[in-house]
This record gives sequence, structure tokens and C-alpha cells, in this order.
Amino acid sequence: MKTLTIAIAALLSLAVTGTATASDIYKWTDEDGNVHYTDRPEGVQVERVGVDSRPTDQNHVLEMAQARVDARADAVEARDAEAESTAEQEQLQAEKERLERKRAHAATHFGSSPL
Repeated sequence: MKTLTIAIAALLSLAVTGTATASDIYKWTDEDGNVHYTDRPEGVQVERVGVDSRPTDQNHVLEMAQARVDARADAVEARDAEAESTAEQEQLQAEKERLERKRAHAATHFGSSPL
């Protein structure tokens, strides 16, 4: 639940801050062959990467966040219902086994099952 609250808060803070301004993105590879991306060329041989950006639809972000929250809540409810059902089934099975032992005991001591 704590993780979910943090995720919602992060999404809301992104939505409130507005859209970011687009800037140039540069790509470069270090001497070990690792690729890096940055918004400032740092004196090494860099390649400008074309990035298309558009303003964020804040309502869409909030709808997506709510949909994820709802889906997670549904999954938790389904898991809880399944666990409850399993627990009920285990209780019923234990009761059946108890009655079966009682029948076997009665048959042994009294010659027939009272049930």
C-alpha cells in the first residue's frame, strides 16, 4: 500500500509540474564501449539524437494512474477472495475428515455408524 501511495504521489507531482521544455539530447560512447546519453556535450565526440516530444496530457496520465490503482485493488481483492475460499475449503475438508474419523471410531466400538 505504501508503494502504491508513493507511485500516485509521484504521478501527481509530475502532472502538477507541467510539461518539460524540450532540449537537445546527445549520445556518446566511452572508451569501454558503454553508450551514454546527456543533455550537454562534454567535449567528447557526441552525436545529436533527434527526440520528438509533445506536451503531456495530464488528464490521460491521471486516468492511467487511476486505472493502475483500480487494477491493483481488483487483483488484491481477487487474491483475498481466493485465499478466503481456500481457507473455507480447508475447513470443510478438516470437518469431513473429523466426521469420518468419528464414524470409523463409532463403527469400531458400536458395530455400525450412527450417522
